[in-house]
Amino acid sequence: MPVTIDEPSVAARVALRRGKQRLGVAELRVHLDGLDRHESWRATEEAIAAEPSLAQGSTAYPTVGGTLALLTLASRPVAAMATLRSFAERLNSRGLHGSVVATDAPASRSGPRNLSVPVALAGFTIDPPVSAGPFNDARVPEPRWSAAPAGHAAWLDHVTTLVDAAAAGRIGDCAMVPTHPEHTREAIELELERRSECDLLTYATEVGTESGPEVVRDVVTMGSLGRVTWGTAPRDGDPSGGGVRAAYALEAALRRFAAHLDVGFVGHCAATTSAHLHLTGNSPWRTRRHLWASYVPAPHAVQLLTTDHLDRASDLSGWHVEGVAPQRWLVRHPDLEAWLTQAPDAGLLAQAASDFGAMVLTREEAARNPLHPL
Repeated sequence: MPVTIDEPSVAARVALRRGKQRLGVAELRVHLDGLDRHESWRATEEAIAAEPSLAQGSTAYPTVGGTLALLTLASRPVAAMATLRSFAERLNSRGLHGSVVATDAPASRSGPRNLSVPVALAGFTIDPPVSAGPFNDARVPEPRWSAAPAGHAAWLDHVTTLVDAAAAGRIGDCAMVPTHPEHTREAIELELERRSECDLLTYATEVGTESGPEVVRDVVTMGSLGRVTWGTAPRDGDPSGGGVRAAYALEAALRRFAAHLDVGFVGHCAATTSAHLHLTGNSPWRTRRHLWASYVPAPHAVQLLTTDHLDRASDLSGWHVEGVAPQRWLVRHPDLEAWLTQAPDAGLLAQAASDFGAMVLTREEAARNPLHPL
């Protein structure tokens, strides 16, 4: 039989995306008989590209459960369904057979969302270096992931095991694509190629229930120019958000990837806060990617640093300093618990800033080191 579309279930699952343009997003499973997942994916991508009424941003992913199509539609239900019928007809016109159905509704997330949690921020060494461009007309680097091959491979191995351990995960931005260990790596690489960034969330069903609430385990963001933030979302009944134990787990991750990092550190922020912005504050360091291997925005509880960083420090005798890879050092404050709060003691911060000295990037030093000198 030709490709059919389950209209009632699909219509019920068209979610409205808010913004300047009110667009609907349909998350669909496309099953095409006799095709493997890559052939099905390519056929779906071709049907998307050939349908003029689909808005920019529509795409597809090859998954073990059949091709996952994310279609951006007009918000009016009648127009949306007409577009979906046309999409199915384009598959039919190629002599294909199968079905288009709505994805299963995701479970609701469990746990409070306003707790403070330890979060790690790291910059993977990129290749070619950021100074090689390309730059836009405003002299800002064009988005690209570009982590060096060895670091890229090691990191994707790691996030694939996260999904394996958690039993399930999602990747994406507005619409989170369900993912499983068999295709996590491939789906992430597709996102990084298309968007230079990718979000990953791993989760599991609450223990002891047949269909209990979703429990978020890991929240990972891969951004342009090799930037990664990751942490563990707070659980119900854990007011500390993981505390020192979570910080040590993030420290272990910095150790694991030390040879591939320009810099990394563990800080603390609210679960609903953008970790990258919170951990770097208003420091010009955030936009000076070429200086990450030499400077930090501020001291943190734990940091993975290069020899260039340490050469700028004033006095780290009060910190634990350990070599963990060639030219890479793990620098940790002896009192982690004092740091793992939204507002560490002002005296603690002042002493740390004095210890780090010229390692902390000032606005004056940033002005002397523009990324694009022209």
